[in-house]
Amino acid sequence: MKFFVCTLLIASIAVLVSNPVDWDSGEKGPKGDWGLPGVKGKPGLAGVVDYEKINATIKYMMKSAMEKHRAETNETINKLLARIETLEEHKTISAPSTLFPPPGIAEQDIVRYDGKIFIPLASEKIRKASAITKCQKLGGELANIFDQNHMNKIMTFIRDNKMNGQEYKVFWLGMTYDPINQILRFRNGTVISQSGFKWHRGFPLNGYGYSSFTNMCIRITENSAMPHQYIYNHSDYDRYALCEIYRLVHGTSFPSRSIP
Repeated sequence: MKFFVCTLLIASIAVLVSNPVDWDSGEKGPKGDWGLPGVKGKPGLAGVVDYEKINATIKYMMKSAMEKHRAETNETINKLLARIETLEEHKTISAPSTLFPPPGIAEQDIVRYDGKIFIPLASEKIRKASAITKCQKLGGELANIFDQNHMNKIMTFIRDNKMNGQEYKVFWLGMTYDPINQILRFRNGTVISQSGFKWHRGFPLNGYGYSSFTNMCIRITENSAMPHQYIYNHSDYDRYALCEIYRLVHGTSFPSRSIP
């Protein structure tokens, strides 16, 4: 019996070898139906919000935006200043050739600069509003400082003639300063470069904490080597007045719109 089974198996193998089956695949059948949905998973862990990181990111973005805006503003201002300087080089101004001091003011009590008269009223300290009124009664306004040479001349005159034994004196100016945007202006609002002037050590004071420090003053020390002098921005206190006069020979006033 065993011999018969072995003989039959060998014969089957021989048939397969001599007549191989055609193993080519048939056509692809139709797509089957979708299977059943799987079991719903367990809920994940609750998310954690890092509020400190979010606040820090917001502050950083706001600071970057403000710095960019300030840089663009400063660039615009510098371009305007360059244009103003160019116009100043080409324009001609017919200013009065001779100005007389106001009544009651002697020649030795004034400083002349660029066709204008500057009078330091160094006997009484007053608030800014009163200082403006005093200068207007003399035919002028609180003074601008036009450049560093002008500042040096004013300071030297006061140091040599108006200190009256005091260590220092502070005078009101007509200029203003914006501590938020860091912009210096003449009395009429014209923007000027602050880098052209010497500042009191530690000034200007900038930022929202000094938003009321918009007034401009000039501090003169008896010792010319002291660093705590020159111009600075501050709030309203009692100070002396430095006036800029426009009065003509015949008593009429120089048009204020022509002079910053």
